[in-house]
Amino acid sequence: MKRVLLALVFCLTVLSSTASEYSDFAAKQYGERCNKENVKITVKKEHVEQYAQEVGSNFIPYIAYGYGDLKAQKCRKQRISYICLLDCDLNPIWSYIVESK
Repeated sequence: MKRVLLALVFCLTVLSSTASEYSDFAAKQYGERCNKENVKITVKKEHVEQYAQEVGSNFIPYIAYGYGDLKAQKCRKQRISYICLLDCDLNPIWSYIVESK
């Protein structure tokens, strides 16, 4: 019985998706750009990878990307993909959201 209960707790914690710092940053930036309030992203999958490239005169060591559902006030839920450029301390500095069809 203990194993079944532990397996159930493990599945629930692994399968639940929460917003990350990167999706929160992307939602905030999207809300400011599009003049929308209460923008939330439900993350389905997210990855952080080493990028180590120069964009213009800025060095971008990491990039975060993922997809999920975006919900804004008085708008329908839609599937999106997002990209965040990160600095050396893994703090987001730029983001963009692409609407998926």
